[in-house]
Amino acid sequence: MKLNEQNHEIKKLQTELWKQRREFDKIITANGISVEGSEHHELKDLMASCETEFEKSFPISTSRQRLFWEQQMSFAKTVVL
Repeated sequence: MKLNEQNHEIKKLQTELWKQRREFDKIITANGISVEGSEHHELKDLMASCETEFEKSFPISTSRQRLFWEQQMSFAKTVVL
């Protein structure tokens, strides 16, 4: 593959990844549920304790499972109760 073709493929894949992240954001915003108080902290702690094992199970950082997991972790870390 020539360099130009590789650059084009990389940009195409980056665009696809960006679209998937946006899709997850929309789904989570529209259909997600909120947990508050102690449930939020328990869920956040549980996710944090499983993070290493999850990454081992889904080693490809651009897989749908990893993208979903990262979006959930990111949201859980930014919510302040």
